Amino acid sequence: GLLLLDEPFSNIDPILREELQFKLKQILIKAKIATIIVTHDPNEAFYFAKKCGIILGENLKQFDTPYNIHHYPNSIEVIEFLKKGVLIEVVVKKKNELIHSELGVIKGKFIKKYNRGEKLKLLIQPEDIKHDDNSNLKLSVMDTKFRGTNFIYSLKTKKNEIIHVLVDSHHIHQHQIKEKF
Repeated sequence: GLLLLDEPFSNIDPILREELQFKLKQILIKAKIATIIVTHDPNEAFYFAKKCGIILGENLKQFDTPYNIHHYPNSIEVIEFLKKGVLIEVVVKKKNELIHSELGVIKGKFIKKYNRGEKLKLLIQPEDIKHDDNSNLKLSVMDTKFRGTNFIYSLKTKKNEIIHVLVDSHHIHQHQIKEKF
């Protein structure tokens, strides 16, 4: 059989929603029921799914594991839908190295081949940048969001790019708006 759930948690308060999601997931696993869940909440889809489909404008834009959709979204449309990061302009320095005018060298594994000097847009998610109070790089704090276990600081570059940085809430001190971070 196949179970279709159309936004089953959309009008439930957050604390009860998490409890019900946990219980439903256990029931579905135990009963081995194939399920399609329609939701506008990516976190909910990622929690339940082995595979997720992102449908935008009646078109399937990406169908993959939650991990791959989060870390390797296949289009700007998917990035904008997920609202999990920002795109910044970078230049390919060499294999697996990019350079940003303010952030400096950014290292990582490329999933495609790019030519040296090629300009790209790089997706930066809050967990991609590690905060270090001793860094020489100082960006202005534009906003802070407290999430219990962490803060998300919105930082502004000289080019007016807004970059979000995840910082553990047990960090030695909190940073304030307009502070250089």
